[in-house]
Amino acid sequence: MKVKTIFLSLFLVGATLFLTSTKANAQRIEKLSAVYKGFTDDGLLKFVDDKKNTFLFSEIGDDVEIDISDDEFIGTKFKMTWEEDSYEIYDDEDEPTGTFEKFNRILTLEVAN
Repeated sequence: MKVKTIFLSLFLVGATLFLTSTKANAQRIEKLSAVYKGFTDDGLLKFVDDKKNTFLFSEIGDDVEIDISDDEFIGTKFKMTWEEDSYEIYDDEDEPTGTFEKFNRILTLEVAN
């Protein structure tokens, strides 16, 4: 009886820890409707929403079929989904520094009607 209680307790603790860590690592997908303003001097894609908030993106997902790099889309309003992600910084000797850099990735993109 005591062994079953200990086993059940350990199982519940392990399951709770797993679900907590999985939830913490999950990316939150955001929705945005904004006007494309072109590239910044740093090569980031710049969008501005109706409230004049600026959003910068450094990556476009593989599922996006629109070639946003074409100047014809500057001034066009888009609907999109996007997420924030990060990558680890490495030093000159290709060793991880423990520092992470955040960036924004467009997941879906379509011209707004």
